[in-house]
Amino acid sequence: AVRQVFPDVGVLVVGLLTWRLIVRLNAATHTQVKHALVESQITSTSTNQYCLSSSFLAGIMFPSLSSLLYLLCFQALCTWWAWSGQVPPLLFRCMSVMSLLYSSSHFLLFYCYQLPSLQEAWPPNHTSASVLGLVSVVSADCAAPWRLQVNPELSWFHFSSPLMLLLLYHTVAGSDQMLLSADTLETCVFEADGWEEEEEDVEERTGEEAVGGASVAFRFVLRQSYICALTSMMAWSITYVSWLTCVLLLWSCVLWMMRERRRYTLMSSPWLVAYGNLLVVLQYVYSFPSVQEVPGLFPRKDDPCRELASKLLCLLTFWLLLRQSLTEKKDRQTDNQLSHITVHLEGGGVQMEALVAVVTRMFIKYWIYVCGTMFFFVSFEGKIVLYKVIYMVMFLCCVALYQLNYERWRALLRGFWVAVVVYSMLVLILVYTFQFPSSPSTWSYYTGLSTHRLEDVGLEKFSVPVLFTKIFIPAAFLLVCIVHLHYFHEPFLQLTDLKTVVDTHNRPVDGEEIWMKEEEEEEEEDYPCMFDRETLSEQLTVLLSWRLVVDRLSVLFLRLLLSLQRMQRLLWWLLELHINKIVSSYIIWVCVKEVCVFNLLFVLCVGGALPCRAWRPLLSGVCTVWTCVVTVCKMLYQLNVVQPIRYSVNCTMPSNSSIDLSQSVLYSGPVDPAQWVGLRKTDGKLLDYLRYNLVMLALLAFEVTVYRRQELYRLRRNKVPPPTRTLFHDITRRHLDDGVIDCVKYFLNYYFYMFGLETCFLLAVNVIGQRMDLFAVGHAFGLITVLSHRSRKRIASVWPRYCYFLSGVLCFQYLLCIGFPPATCADYPWRRLSSTVDSNVVKWLFLPDHLTPPNPLFLLYDFLLLLGASLQLQVFEEELQPAVQVLAGDNTPPTCTLGHLPPVGLSPLCVLRSYLDMMKVIIFSYMFWFVLTIIFITGTTRISIFCMGYLVACFYFLLVGGDLLLKPLHSILLYWDCLIGYNVFVITMKNVLSILACGFIKSLVLNHCWLIQLFSLACTIKGYTRRTLSLPSDEAGIIWDGVCFCFLLLQRRVFRSHYFLYVVLDLQNTQLLASRYTLSTHTYWYAHSTHTLTGTHTQPHTLTGTHTHWCGCGFSAQVCLCLPAVVRSGDYYLFETDSEEEEEREEEEEKKEEEELPEKSAFQVSVYLRELRFCGGKLSSAGLLCVPDTVLRRFSNTLRFCWVLLSALLDSLTAWLRGLCQEHIDISTVLRIERCMLTQQAKQVRSRTTNPSRTTNPSSALERHWKSLTVRSGGRWPRPLITHLCLILVALCHPPPRCCRTFYNDELEASDRFYSNQPQLLQLSYALYNILAARSETVCYLVIVLNHMVSASCLTLVLPVLVFLWAMLSVPRPSKIFWMTAIIYTEVTIVIKYFFQFGFFPFNQKLEVDRSKPFHPPNILGVEKKEGYVLYDLLQLLALFHHRAILKVRFFRALVQPEYSAVTDVYVLMFLADTVDFIIIVFGFWAFGKHSAAADITSSLSEDQVPEAFLVMVLIQFGTMVIDRALYLRKTVLGKLVFQVILVFGIHFWMFFILPTVTERRFNQNLVAQLWYFVKCVYFGLSAYQIRSGYPTRVLGNFLTKSHNYLNLFLFQGFRLVPFLTELRAVMDWVWTDTTLSLSSWICVEDIYAHCFVLKCWRESEKRYPQPRGQKKKRVVKYGMGGLIVLLLICIVWFPLLFMSLIKSVAGVVNRPLDVSLTITLGGFQPIFTMSAQQNQLRDLTEEDFSSFISSYRYTALQFLEAYGPEDVTVADLQGSSNSLWTISPPSRQYLSQVLYLDHFPLTVSWTVQRNLSLGAKAELASGKHVTYLDDQTRLELIELLNGTRSFCVARVIQDVFPCFMRAPSDSNAKPIEQLYSGVFTVPCTLDQPAASLVPLAGGASLSDRREAGLQLFVFSDKVSPPSLGFLAGYGIMGLYASVVLVIGKFVREFFSGISHSIMFEELPCVDRILKLCTDIFLVRETGELELEEELYAKLIFLYRSPETLIKWTRR
Repeated sequence: AVRQVFPDVGVLVVGLLTWRLIVRLNAATHTQVKHALVESQITSTSTNQYCLSSSFLAGIMFPSLSSLLYLLCFQALCTWWAWSGQVPPLLFRCMSVMSLLYSSSHFLLFYCYQLPSLQEAWPPNHTSASVLGLVSVVSADCAAPWRLQVNPELSWFHFSSPLMLLLLYHTVAGSDQMLLSADTLETCVFEADGWEEEEEDVEERTGEEAVGGASVAFRFVLRQSYICALTSMMAWSITYVSWLTCVLLLWSCVLWMMRERRRYTLMSSPWLVAYGNLLVVLQYVYSFPSVQEVPGLFPRKDDPCRELASKLLCLLTFWLLLRQSLTEKKDRQTDNQLSHITVHLEGGGVQMEALVAVVTRMFIKYWIYVCGTMFFFVSFEGKIVLYKVIYMVMFLCCVALYQLNYERWRALLRGFWVAVVVYSMLVLILVYTFQFPSSPSTWSYYTGLSTHRLEDVGLEKFSVPVLFTKIFIPAAFLLVCIVHLHYFHEPFLQLTDLKTVVDTHNRPVDGEEIWMKEEEEEEEEDYPCMFDRETLSEQLTVLLSWRLVVDRLSVLFLRLLLSLQRMQRLLWWLLELHINKIVSSYIIWVCVKEVCVFNLLFVLCVGGALPCRAWRPLLSGVCTVWTCVVTVCKMLYQLNVVQPIRYSVNCTMPSNSSIDLSQSVLYSGPVDPAQWVGLRKTDGKLLDYLRYNLVMLALLAFEVTVYRRQELYRLRRNKVPPPTRTLFHDITRRHLDDGVIDCVKYFLNYYFYMFGLETCFLLAVNVIGQRMDLFAVGHAFGLITVLSHRSRKRIASVWPRYCYFLSGVLCFQYLLCIGFPPATCADYPWRRLSSTVDSNVVKWLFLPDHLTPPNPLFLLYDFLLLLGASLQLQVFEEELQPAVQVLAGDNTPPTCTLGHLPPVGLSPLCVLRSYLDMMKVIIFSYMFWFVLTIIFITGTTRISIFCMGYLVACFYFLLVGGDLLLKPLHSILLYWDCLIGYNVFVITMKNVLSILACGFIKSLVLNHCWLIQLFSLACTIKGYTRRTLSLPSDEAGIIWDGVCFCFLLLQRRVFRSHYFLYVVLDLQNTQLLASRYTLSTHTYWYAHSTHTLTGTHTQPHTLTGTHTHWCGCGFSAQVCLCLPAVVRSGDYYLFETDSEEEEEREEEEEKKEEEELPEKSAFQVSVYLRELRFCGGKLSSAGLLCVPDTVLRRFSNTLRFCWVLLSALLDSLTAWLRGLCQEHIDISTVLRIERCMLTQQAKQVRSRTTNPSRTTNPSSALERHWKSLTVRSGGRWPRPLITHLCLILVALCHPPPRCCRTFYNDELEASDRFYSNQPQLLQLSYALYNILAARSETVCYLVIVLNHMVSASCLTLVLPVLVFLWAMLSVPRPSKIFWMTAIIYTEVTIVIKYFFQFGFFPFNQKLEVDRSKPFHPPNILGVEKKEGYVLYDLLQLLALFHHRAILKVRFFRALVQPEYSAVTDVYVLMFLADTVDFIIIVFGFWAFGKHSAAADITSSLSEDQVPEAFLVMVLIQFGTMVIDRALYLRKTVLGKLVFQVILVFGIHFWMFFILPTVTERRFNQNLVAQLWYFVKCVYFGLSAYQIRSGYPTRVLGNFLTKSHNYLNLFLFQGFRLVPFLTELRAVMDWVWTDTTLSLSSWICVEDIYAHCFVLKCWRESEKRYPQPRGQKKKRVVKYGMGGLIVLLLICIVWFPLLFMSLIKSVAGVVNRPLDVSLTITLGGFQPIFTMSAQQNQLRDLTEEDFSSFISSYRYTALQFLEAYGPEDVTVADLQGSSNSLWTISPPSRQYLSQVLYLDHFPLTVSWTVQRNLSLGAKAELASGKHVTYLDDQTRLELIELLNGTRSFCVARVIQDVFPCFMRAPSDSNAKPIEQLYSGVFTVPCTLDQPAASLVPLAGGASLSDRREAGLQLFVFSDKVSPPSLGFLAGYGIMGLYASVVLVIGKFVREFFSGISHSIMFEELPCVDRILKLCTDIFLVRETGELELEEELYAKLIFLYRSPETLIKWTRR
């Protein structure tokens, strides 16, 4: 009842609601009449479309006879519209009414049919019901009528069909209602007031515009409808295969082939529409369920609605085509009637035509590539079949003909495309028709081919999706070809015609230029006087501005296009240059990747084409044709008809072979003969298999395309190919020296022209090194043959034969790689049973082999060599052409004389004006020494007899290098060619001996092991079978030989360069001026020493003259003889002359201040800037407006300030470094000027001389002049000459004007400007280089010391001793003998080390075992075998040779009696070095003892033990410091020399012989000892420098008092704070200094001087950082300084509390218990219960347990628990039974029973907690106890038990006996925690005779409710301080207050109190005069004026006695 009644009720409710809503809407209808009419007009069209769509859906959803009317109605209306253009409204309304009535009847019938009674009377399976489309959608059950059952056998369209009927009904009904309402609205509007005309016009225009836009788009679609129709025809036929749709396929193919396909398609549109309607209707009828299918015509589909929908969609394009055909026909008739009317076309049409022309031109050029791409899609889609092979054959023939004969290809191209189109149509039809059911049997019957053979042809049945792909791709290819043939073929032929290009290259292309001219003419006609108007409107102004913007963008776009065009031209030019190399390289790579007979022809062609350029086109064509043949063969081999298994061969492996042949090609499986040829099956991956051949074909075709494109490009522009194949045509040889950019461009152009020969030689060495086999030996001999000719001309004569040799070797090797065909099952002779040839030997000989075939990758290296040689052959031909020589330069070497240099200008290696000049200097001046370094590295990195020759050659050239470079060029080249020849000989011999290393190494190891080590035999090439033997594989190979060969060739080119003439000239001038550097250095020494001595001896005489009259004026004779009287009798007469002198001095200082303004400090500048910043935008005193301060401005100013600060720091660092080497810079500048003068003079002389052989050296006269001056002066430099040179050096600092200079040159000025304009980092680099150059001898000393530190051997010990005792003591510098000795000794050392590196020595067998032994003979001698054994020797040798140019002579006589010496004082640095060594000894003592690696001196001192070795070392070190101070004070140079000798020998003997014995470690493994020795070497150097320079006259005073700044002040104060240091220094100075003062007077002077120095520093700081008057202290100062002091004082006061609280809470360490013991005793007797918990019985609490534990407490207990965490609580699980018996004696037991009768008997529970004492606890054990008393009952039971009257045990509950919570602090008291419970734990105690047991019962808190035999004791451990802070924590809070706070407070109180008593001496305004007086005392003491010392001391004492005089003397 619910299912039947409820829907009716719902319909009633919905109907009432709908009626009410309609009533309300009708009330507002009159207010919206006008808008409703417009909307009705707009929606009427859409309503009609909805009706048609509904009819369409209702018709196709479920094909039946009842639904056929909907489909026919839809087709009729659409066809009517296509024929007439519109459907009459009356007809549409009639059709609508009919559809309304029919659809409602149809729906009612369908609905009624769902009734069970009707279905029983008319079953659904009846034919009539099936035809009418009546199905039972739902069914009812009479037993349960409320259930709704759906038929599960129906498809989705059965259920959708009634819904579509309902949708159709409502759509049609709605459209009728809208039509009626539209009529009503029109009537209403007509009867109303009417609309205004303006509104109607606006709306009409709006509607027209909207309709116009849509109509344009619709017209465009209609105009292209013929393409859509043709495509739909093909899609229809392909998707639904039948004989009827085959008509559509043929129809479309015929139309596509016609040239005027659009016209013919439009003509056939009526027939096409009729045929399409017929097909749809027939398919609809055959889709009825009861109608059977017709195979081949109407196949049945499971889902007919989708099929009908897709067909009707295709039919829609037919209707559009018919509509377009009739529309155009009507338009043509209209045009004929209106032919006399003309229409003016606007310029837009011309623009569109131009755009179309551009697009068309692009399609003409590139559409053929689309066609070529489609060939690949057709050929390689799916599996390979015969018709696809034919496609590829056609394509390959086209490509081959294109490359072979261009004109013939153009002539046959149209026929080719016609053939392709015909063939494609044939393929399309055959594949299509083969899909019919009877086609396979028919084809098999008439052709006799089986189904598999037909599949190979390409005839196969496919499913619909696969068939669509199989047919669509050929169809698409057909369309592409037809489009090209009809539209682009003829224009393409015209575009690519080379014959007609010359005549037409100046004509405009299509309509582009015509359009541009017409547009310009139209602009001139339309706007003849646009800018003649007086004013312009705003809109025109805006338009003009936008036009300017557009013009600018157009210009930028044109520039972009020009750039792209230039890039395109460059790319094509690069391709033209290198396409031949790319193609040949790829061909060889393909041949190497796939070795077969097919590819042999490619190798032969490439090998012949590279050296023979004339044959290249022919051989390229051969490669193309052969590629096509190979491709076709590989494709045919993939057909199923080819089965390799049928003709494969199985070879039998010999059974008694000694070699495993299972991996051989013969025996590893069936042998396919086709694989040897180059054919194999690909298993469907054909494109991957053919990609190499296809890419090769593409590259060959692209190569021809590049050449022809460039030819066409030049023909169009009347250009000729450039004479040289370069990138930058405007860069020639004369631009090489213009700059770095031009130089780079030049080498990009002509690199191979200049260095191609050397590159070929390197490629040959690369082949040798990569292969190391028999053919590599052949290449080596070929290289030797070519190099033996030496000259370039002779090499060019034999180069063609060398190229042919390389080509033949390449082809022959490829033949060996191919070998014999394995299908013959015949193995090679070296693999037979009788042969014993090893596989490695076969591989080395590069023999063909089936087991280990030759590696074809080696051929790539041979090809690269052949390619380079072919290019060099071309270079040899081109360099003979005069035009090429002019552009690229001449490759012939310069003559041996210097006459070719230009007469004007300076040497580019002498005057550096650019970075290019710097590069030239590096390459041409220093390359020689760098190459020698490479030779040295080559010799030392490989240990063999061959590399020994490298060392000998390197040492020889290093020794004679300077003289060698001055020899004639042919002599230099002879020496160098010998070195190159030896290098090539070594490479060849290593290659020859590689057969021993790779093939016969096993026998050599057994019999001739020394031979392996001697020649360093090891197989280094991959692919050989390695033996697990100890061979020097890292010492073999020719990598370094190749690197050496490269640099040798490069240096040879340097020798042959034009710039090397400048190097020779510069060396000659440098050799001539070598003595001038010595003279200049001596001049500096002489001037410096003279100035020092003069300044030292002037002041004492002045002081003597000033104070001479004192004794005569104020002292009697007796007074002058008594020192105390003289000291205490000072008076005012001592200060009589001071005021006059000081007034004069003040006047002079004022004048100087007026002349020179004082520099402002950085602080003053910052204060000034801050005042300017805070002016707030107001005018300052100078009238300038300050800029308002902002955050952004502050940030920018900060960045600027940081940048300026960084720049200033760099400048300051650079200036400081320059100051350190100013001597070197000045002398180098003088010599550079003189060298330039000599160079210019030499050029002028050579330019005036025609005969070079008679030319004299212009510098010979100057050289003779120097020699004569030297001879006349007795071998010494004359004094006038030195004075003259001093004037020159002084002139460098103050250069005169240009007019007054003796030598001026613009190039020198340009060089100076270049250096001065360098970036700061480069200038810093220059300064660092000058430092190294100026201190080159120091660098040598440093490297020597470092080498000895690393080696620590006897060989390297000699040079450090010579350095400290010879070199550093030489005045002014070491002699040439020393440097030659050091050089020769270093070379001998290297040779000795090298000789002992061979592995056949016995001591080199166990390196790892003997490496750490200090006195192993090779270790102590320094000849052990190790990595980098000569690295530091190489650095040492380089440093020595770098310094060799500035050697000097003189030694012992100059040391004892120096002619002049610039004294210096380096005692402070020596003292600092000794102090550092002292610190190293203290903190690194463990490194100087045996078995003391972990020892620490602090631990030894803490135990009150002083190690003897430590005490001896400290005392000796301190003693040497005292002796050094005594020698310094006594100024004893001879004593210092003796002390230096003793120290050098003693320390070296101790460090390198005694110390390794003590420590049993090598010195180079002891880092602390190395550091100590290095610092001591620094001390030795300083000491030697002090000896060489002599002690200064004045040695007293503190070095920290030389400057008056904060740094010196704080350092001086720190120096005075060191205990006993000031006193010890003062006493030592008094002891070893001659003086008349007593010790107390001496200390008094020192104290006054120190006090005045401190005051002077503070006064200088006040001057530098002044504070204006009346200005309060700034907050920064107050809070910065005062706040820090306040914070510091507060921290000191509260330091103990903070420290003790934080040290445990923050940095505290948890000290967990190690053992917890519990003991219970009765009275004072033996314990009755003893138990302890250890290890596993002690456990930590988890976070959860601790949280639950805390949650059970409140208030008081929580305050205690806050200080602890879960890691601080340890639970001790104690067992309930005692671990020991009660061992009480019988008397004690009896006495116990008596004592128990007392009333109060105690029971004592004691506990003990053991901790780790080393973690910081004060006590190891913490203990405590708890006493309780037994009750009476318990005592009685115990008495009975003891007396034996009680047989059972005593079980009593003892109240309050056990505290389970215990606190264990760091001390010895462990107390119960009372906060956690009110009492103690109540424990039941069970006593029997042997022992006792305890069980917890009640009381307190526990973690669980367990009750078991045992106790749990919770121990709360306090954190302890870490061990590092234990020394402070041990004092406690009160101890810290007493020992730290009170002491610091005392010092602070002394600082803040008593200031008033010292104001007189602390607030001195100026202490300069007092400091001057103290300095005078020091000075007269040093000069021996002791009486004057007394007088000055008396003056100082009186000054402090007289406040008036002190005030006078300290005024400003």
